[in-house]
Formats: sequence, structure tokens, C-alpha cells
Amino acid sequence: MLLVDDDRIQLKLSTLRLQDAGFVVMTASSAREALDLAAMSPPDVVMSDVIMGELDGFGLCRRLKEQPGLADVPVILLSAHYNDQKARELAVRVGASALIGRTPEFDAELRALRVALGQDRSSSKLARAVDVTETYEEQLRINANQMSRLAGAARSAEERYRALFESANDAISVLDRSGAILEANERWRIILGLTPASLIGKHLLDFAPRGRDTTGAELAAAIDRGSGRVHAVAIERPDNAIVYMDFSISVIDLEGSSVVLAIGRDVTGRFLAAQALATAEEKYRSLVERMPDVVWTSAAGRCTFVTSNIERLTGFTPAEIYVVGRDFWLERVHPDDEEEFSAKFVKTESDGSGRRFDLEYRWRRKDGTWAWLWHRSIANYERGGLAYTDGLLSDITQRKELEQSLRQAQKMEALGQLTGGIAHDFNNILATILANSQFLIDALGDKDPRLADANEIKLASERAANLTRQLLAFSRKQVLEFRISDLNEVVAGVERMLRRLIGEDIEMSVLLADDLGRAKVDAGQIEQVLMNLAVNARDAMPRGGKLTVETSNAELDAEYQSRHANGDPGRYVVLSVSDSGTGMDAETQRRIFEPFFTTKEQGKGTGLGLATCHGIVTQSGGHIGVYSELGQGSVFKVYLPRVDPDGVADQLWTKPKAEPGGQETVLLVEDDPPLRAAVQRMLASQGYRVLAARHGQEATQLALKHGDEIALLITDVVMPNLSGPEVAKSVKAHVPNLKVLFMSGYTDHAVLRSGELNAAVNFLQKPFSSHALTRKVREAING
Repeated sequence: MLLVDDDRIQLKLSTLRLQDAGFVVMTASSAREALDLAAMSPPDVVMSDVIMGELDGFGLCRRLKEQPGLADVPVILLSAHYNDQKARELAVRVGASALIGRTPEFDAELRALRVALGQDRSSSKLARAVDVTETYEEQLRINANQMSRLAGAARSAEERYRALFESANDAISVLDRSGAILEANERWRIILGLTPASLIGKHLLDFAPRGRDTTGAELAAAIDRGSGRVHAVAIERPDNAIVYMDFSISVIDLEGSSVVLAIGRDVTGRFLAAQALATAEEKYRSLVERMPDVVWTSAAGRCTFVTSNIERLTGFTPAEIYVVGRDFWLERVHPDDEEEFSAKFVKTESDGSGRRFDLEYRWRRKDGTWAWLWHRSIANYERGGLAYTDGLLSDITQRKELEQSLRQAQKMEALGQLTGGIAHDFNNILATILANSQFLIDALGDKDPRLADANEIKLASERAANLTRQLLAFSRKQVLEFRISDLNEVVAGVERMLRRLIGEDIEMSVLLADDLGRAKVDAGQIEQVLMNLAVNARDAMPRGGKLTVETSNAELDAEYQSRHANGDPGRYVVLSVSDSGTGMDAETQRRIFEPFFTTKEQGKGTGLGLATCHGIVTQSGGHIGVYSELGQGSVFKVYLPRVDPDGVADQLWTKPKAEPGGQETVLLVEDDPPLRAAVQRMLASQGYRVLAARHGQEATQLALKHGDEIALLITDVVMPNLSGPEVAKSVKAHVPNLKVLFMSGYTDHAVLRSGELNAAVNFLQKPFSSHALTRKVREAING
């Protein structure tokens, strides 16, 4: 079939529909072209639009019927405007098989085709004999009127288009395919302050500020593609002000040419508001992330938001916290705090009452250690039908420990005042008893049977007097005779007595520093301290063991004070007593200096020995440190202020000259979290890269991952599961040339004697200052 239509879009749509129906279609865009095609290749049927250029559909039909070879070809005329009785009569007279009104579905056209192809073509011949001249001329007049109406409608449409184009709230521009502006509407004058005519020939990108953003490149890419949306394109006005526009890019056909339509919308207000909001949110996020407290939000018993520092506090990542509910948190609350936690937190969350809560409780971290948490809500609100709560979570472990230390100190002070007063009065009574018992002994003869009773009274009184002296020492009300003393001489003076006191099944070593400083103390009381510590050590080694007494110098800095909450920064003389006995757990260490506290069997001790030591040392201006682990023995260190030869205390601590740091990678292994964090901080401040491990297994994994990057291993000697030497052996299997620095709360001599280490290794004794650590690390790496 031959399809004729001067509307290219309509021609294309009709062709597709006919091909779908199974027709083989030839197309022509004018009557002249159709006549030429039909002459060369006569079709089975012709379908033509009525209104066309110089020759319309009626004229085409008449011309086809006048040619002998085409006279029998059915012709179907189509029109969206001509469908009245006169038009149908004219169609019959010019020989058309039918005049069909166009339909959107093309169904009527297809039906007419099928009818035309099946009818008797002789009817065409009859129609051809009719004189149609008069009717055709009349129809031409109708066509002319219709064309005039269509032209008027076109002008009206043009005017409406122009009105819409110029009054649109969006900036509309027509561009060629390179992006040059062909036409622009009036909205551009408002946005840029330039007339639309002055924009012609310029490129949209001419108004993009150079080097200010990347949106210009995105717009250029969209124009090149001929499609796309670009948001917040920066446009610079002639007065240098910046406006931001969203653009929609598409390709259209205009008067036979392909052009680009760019529709732009001024979004400056929205963009600047969004930018301000983003800046505010970034400031808020930065503030929240830098806060030491954890910020959280919960709804329906689950955490919906939590800051990343939750991992530092609990060991759990935010992702792990989000997937668990309230029960998980409750399960990790300390048993002693569960009741209060449930009463305040769980009940408030469950009943949706919106009440605030403020809790302090102990909570088990991921690594099994306990942390004191301060948990409180700060706001309750509803959103989307759910009740939300915002709050804060703080780690108050250190504060609780300081409070405990303060309460302990206050309790000790109160006990000291009480026992000091009692001992003072009791001494007067004992003095009277002792004097009168002596009078009685002197008066009785050697044969008097009452002499033994009098001697018992005197011995009991002397034991009671010794007890009161201990109480006075504990309460720091004992009168001490301070003199500048050499602790080496004090130790040497009681060494023989100590050896007899501890027994033959205990091996005793005395190690005295050659350069030991002086301390202003009561030598007799320090002897008492040394003997009490030795007796305690002996009792901790019922099956024998090793006892080491040694002296040394030490420098304690402000960081040591912050970690241990006792002792001022300064230079000290240290008296250490180490044993290889049973050791103590953390709870026992916390209470060892309490008066009357003892771990010995009933009748084996008064619980005043260590309390007396504490009182004497504190009254002398010093303090006692203890380091112990179950099954690993204990070490007590007596720190006494060092004085110069003139007797002036050398207590004022000045920061020592900084030792050279480094940039090497150090693998740190320490099972005590606060100490591990402190050492890591010391090393990092000197430039070292620190890989911190909690135990030997973790250290081995880090060694596998980082290998030869590691220059030094620093490890505690005594740890659960794998000891320091075992950790070193495991790590060195992966890093053979690794240097190792051991550290321990036990003295180096005690560790050497235990067989854990040999004298050739690098060793650092706890506690230590940043200066001492830096110096030892540098020596170990360089050595």
C-alpha cells in the first residue's frame, strides 16, 4: 500500500500502525511524490490525508483515477476536519473508496482498508463517469476557509506560546547543540539583570564562575548528551553576585532542526538554606563526636542512634549496639545494681511515661572488665507515633575510684584518730600496771609461788604496750625522731635479724644501690616497717620461697600521681620487699592497709602490721605502693622523699630533659587497661606508632599482620595465659630480629630470681615516668 501525509510525525505513526497490521507500506510526504511512486510501482491501495500543500487528497485521488494503470486502485482519504455530507459526496465523485475521520486508535482506518481491498473495483469506474468539477470547486472553497481558520488558530497558538514563554517563572532558553543561546525568555532579566536579547549567541557556561565549583562541567555534559538534570549550578551575575539554578535539559525538534531546550529554576534561597543546614549539622556532629560523653537516642526499647565513642567506653561498636535490645544491656549490669537499674531505667522505658532517669551503675564491658557508668536521659519527645528519649552516657570509673580512695582515706583518718586517742590513754594505764607489776616482782621472793603470776602480768602488759605502739604508729601520733639516714645502713643493721626471723626455708637476697640518696626518717621506725613487711612475706610463703630486699632511687612525675592518686611528683629513695608467695587478688590489695584486716587464720595476726607500716611511712612524708598477682608473689615499695646533704627535701619535681623519641612502630602488650592506655599515650607523644594488645594472642595476630614494621616489643612479664617471655617467643617466631623490652611491677632482681628472665634482657620496673620509659625504649631499639 501507499501512505501519503505531509505531517511527518503523523506519517511515521500511521506507518508503524499499518506495519503492525501486516501491510507493506510505501510512504510519500506530498501528492506529487505519491503520483511518481504510484507510476513506478502501482500499489494495491492508497491511503492519503486530505489537507496537504499544493495538491490535496481529493486532487490526488482524481489524478490517480485519470491514469489507466492506476484507475482501479482503491483510494481511502483521511481527515480530522472534513467529515460532513458534502465532503463524503465529493470523495465518492473523485473516485475514493471512503472518507474516514482520523481516530487515535487507527481502528476505523484499518477497517476501511480491509473493506476497500475486498470490494468490487467496478464501482470506481461508475463513479469516475460523474462530473465532479462543480462539486470539487466548491470543496476547494471549503478547504480555503478551513485553511484560513487553521492559520488563525496557528497564530493564536503562537501568541499563547509566546505569552507562556515570556511569563514563565522558570528561565527558558533554546540552545544549539554546542550550547550557544538562540532564544531566551524574560525571566533571565530578573535572574541575571541582563536583557534576553543580550544573551543571544552566548554560552550558558559563560556565566559559570571560574574555579568556584564543578557544576559547570556537569551542565556542559548534560547539554552535550542532550538530556539530564543538573542541580545547584552556580551562575555569576554582572554585579558578581552568585545565584544557584537547577537545569532540566532536553532535545526538541524546532522547524526541522534539532535544538536543546534548557529550563532553569532559581534555587538560591533553597540552596543557601540547605548549605547553612549542612554547616550547622556538621558543627553539631563535630561537637557530638568530640564530646567525652556518649550521646544516644532510643525508641521502643532499642537504641536508634549512638555516637562512635561508645566503642571506647563499652568495647561494642555502634552497629553492635543497634541490633541488641534493652535485655542485652540489662544482662551486663552488675548484680548488685540490677534492682535499681530495673526500677528506674527499664520501668521508665517500658511504661512510656516520659519520666527522666539518672543512674550510676556498674556495667561489664566487652572484654569482661567492669566500668562505672553515669546513665541519664535529657529529653523525651514523640515523632512518627513513637516515643523517643535522648540522653548521655559517661564513664565515671576513675571518679568512683577516687571517691573510694577518698572514703578509704577518711575512714583511715577517723580510725587513726580513734585508735590514737585510745592508745594514748591506754598507755597511761599500762604504764601503771607495768610499774606495779615490777614492784610486786621485786617484793616477792624467788621462792614465792605468786612470782610466776606477777611475771605473767608484766609480760601481758609489755605485749599490750607493744600493741599500743603499733596503734600510735598507724594513727601517725607516735613521736618520731627524724634524722638524715642512709637506708642501706638501716637494711644492713637488721639483715641478720631478718634472716633469723624468716627462717631457713626462705632464700633471702639483699641488693643495695651504690648511689642511693638520703632520706629524713626515724631509722628505728623504718626498721619496724622492714620487719613487718618481711614477716608478711614469710607468712605468704608457707612452703618456702625467695625474699628480696633492695634499695633504689626513683623519680615520679605528675602522670604517675594521676594514675595512682598518692604521692607527689618528685625524687624518692625506695625500699622494696619482694616475695615469691601466694600473691593477692585486687580486693585484698584494696584493703591491706585497713587496721585489723587480715587474711591469716584467727589467732595468727592482729591485722595491724601493714596498717602500722602505712602510718609510719605516711608520717615520714612518703607512701607505699603494692604490686601483686595471685600465684605470682608480691612486692611492696616504700617511697621516702629524698633530701640533699644539707637536709633540704629534694621534693620539687621538675620535668627532666626530654629524651629523643622516634617514629618506629612499637607493639605494646599489657593486660591492665588503664596502664596500657597510659603507656600508649606516653609513646605516642614521643612520635612512636603504637600497636596495643591486651594479651599474647592478640599480640601474635598483630605481629602476623604488621611483621617487620615492628621495631620493638614492650610486654608485661606477668599476664594471664601467656607470660611476657612466652609472648616474646611467639611474636619473635614471626619477627625474628625484634627487640624486646620487659616491664613488671616486681623488681628486676625478683623477676630474675624467679627464672622468668635472664640478666641480658631489657627491663623496666613499674611504676615509671614518661622520661624513664622514653629513655629505656630508645636504648632497647638502638641496642
